[in-house]
Amino acid sequence: MKLIHRLLTVLLLSFLPGLAPAHLDLSAARVDKLDNGLTVIVLEDHSFPVVSVQMLYKSGAKDEIPGTTGLAHFLEHMAFRSTENFPDTGVVSNIYTAGGEWHGYTWLDQTTYFATVPKAELGLLLRIEADRMARLEIPAADLDSERGAVLSEMHSYENDPATVLQDNVLYLSFLAHPYRNNTIGWESDIANISHADLVNFYQRHYQPANAVLAIAGDVSTDEVMQLVRQHFAGLEGRAVNPAAYTVEPLQKGERRVRLQGELDKKYFKIAYRAPAVGNPDYAAFLLTQELLAAGSGVSFLQNDWGTPARPDSVLGGICDDLATWFPPSAQDYVFTISGTLPADGDESATEAAIEAGIGRLRRQFGEAGAEAALAQARARVLRELTFDLQTTEDAAHQLAFFEGLDALGVLIDLPRLVNEVGVEDIRRVLDRYLGSEQRTIGWYVPATGQEQASTPPAVVQKVPWQGAREPAGTTQEAAPPAGLYALGNGTPVIIQRSPLSPTAVLRVIVSSADFSLPAGVHETQ
Repeated sequence: MKLIHRLLTVLLLSFLPGLAPAHLDLSAARVDKLDNGLTVIVLEDHSFPVVSVQMLYKSGAKDEIPGTTGLAHFLEHMAFRSTENFPDTGVVSNIYTAGGEWHGYTWLDQTTYFATVPKAELGLLLRIEADRMARLEIPAADLDSERGAVLSEMHSYENDPATVLQDNVLYLSFLAHPYRNNTIGWESDIANISHADLVNFYQRHYQPANAVLAIAGDVSTDEVMQLVRQHFAGLEGRAVNPAAYTVEPLQKGERRVRLQGELDKKYFKIAYRAPAVGNPDYAAFLLTQELLAAGSGVSFLQNDWGTPARPDSVLGGICDDLATWFPPSAQDYVFTISGTLPADGDESATEAAIEAGIGRLRRQFGEAGAEAALAQARARVLRELTFDLQTTEDAAHQLAFFEGLDALGVLIDLPRLVNEVGVEDIRRVLDRYLGSEQRTIGWYVPATGQEQASTPPAVVQKVPWQGAREPAGTTQEAAPPAGLYALGNGTPVIIQRSPLSPTAVLRVIVSSADFSLPAGVHETQ
């Protein structure tokens, strides 16, 4: 069995930062489209013998209607269970056996599946994704167990005050556009999603013309395209469902929501409308976020749910954990400022301090010296963009994600677009998007008169479920503790058993790229 050797290959070459290239050049990617509508992007990078595959479907929470919210995410869970040629969770167990690792998540504009394996196993990933696209099995008998997993995940969020507040703020911020949808869905909808609902959603959205396949790694583009045609060209392409026609009405006044609960501190979140990736203001808004607090590139996978403010930034120091969030989106979405205060913290003073900070930046960019501040912000943003692309998995994710937003050209041109932003662009963005009348403000505070708890509310332990990994940014199910060991030559090794299959993840810690498998380690150890 070659599991340990393959795990060593993938882990050493994909996860140890010291062994990764500085960043990958996305402009070298080749984009093709099959006759059935499947968009295929291939990026050759021969630094290490691995390959990453990303299959993205241009369907997410925005494609749901009242009564079936959470449907895209529910289907994502089912898509890790079984297919015609990979039954009984073979979709994931075969990747583990090949020495690979895999992920998946659902968001507003997309549902995405991705994996990294030794380059010889590319064919396996393509067979899996072709099966998932056209031959997914959705047994009615499996619905209730997966429904329980989804509901358990949803209830875990209910014990996170920041998540509860975010859902309320965003639902109030959007009056009409489906971006107001909660990705995981509402409990009553999840409880009533039927087998027919899942099958119908699958048949409408999981098809070549609605998908982007990105492949990055130690491959030959011509050979990859030959394999892709072998596995995907015969699949039927159909007309794509049109995007939502709804345009969110202009917000003309401040909106507020206030929640109370058994908390030991106050949570706040302020949301403003913010430009989509295809909006001409996108690059200028990235710089505005950096000037106000701090940015962290444009990778939704890496950005998680907020970037902590730098202490020396305009908004730094207003509270200890102030963070901003500006996720990439197909249509105008949100920019949020969030944090916490002690239970007796002054809410009005905090709001005033944030508004004053935005005002200071607005005044600064009407005075001399703004160019120097902009140059510093530009350097930070450009540096963060390189951190988005450290591995082949990063590259495949970004290529598929932005193509899925119909903005691959924006991603590739983003360094140039950032360099072209001027002082007047920052002024325009501040005036257009960050006016006080455009705010939606949410507070989640301790219930009046309640005895203050000494510790945060407990998080409900998730019930383990079969098949899929969590969407990015969600609570993970409990896993066996990792152990630290040493090989015969003293090399430290971390071993973590998987809760999803009879395999383990092996991480070897080395000080340089000059590493060979120690003589004391063999395939059956």
